[in-house]
Amino acid sequence: MKILQRTHETSKEVSKLLKNCITASACVLYLLWAPTTQANEIDWWLTATVTSYHNNRNTTNHTKHNEENYGIGFERAVFKDTIMAGGVYRNSYWNTSHYLGLTYVPIQYGYFHFGAFGGIVTGYDDPFGIKILPTMSIQGKRFGVNLGVLPARDSRVISVIGLQVKVRIK
Repeated sequence: MKILQRTHETSKEVSKLLKNCITASACVLYLLWAPTTQANEIDWWLTATVTSYHNNRNTTNHTKHNEENYGIGFERAVFKDTIMAGGVYRNSYWNTSHYLGLTYVPIQYGYFHFGAFGGIVTGYDDPFGIKILPTMSIQGKRFGVNLGVLPARDSRVISVIGLQVKVRIK
């Protein structure tokens, strides 16, 4: 019986790993071959998700949230105010999350860009949740920082501020 249980658990782990690899590969392929309107000025960034801050320090189930959300991703400018983004990170519930979507930043003032990210994010309550996050980016010619805010939806979901650092790669 233990052998069957162990085989079933191993099968679930392999299935989860395979799903994560396929999702990450799809994100990268989409970013590589998606069309751009500025063929001579493709703007690529390598992003690193590094941390988050949860406003509710005393959660109802008395578990501490993961605030070391390490991950890696890419951004690619499609238009002056629209960026495709995709990547993977360890979320606040210690699950692996993949994301793929668009960041629209219509308000730009010098190094500061304000807008929202909208896309599909895995690793939370729903397998492929659609998320919309207000965002702010501060970026120079080579380096930048992204801040995303996940507002609380109800008493079970807390507000979170996430931080990414990024470097231009092309």
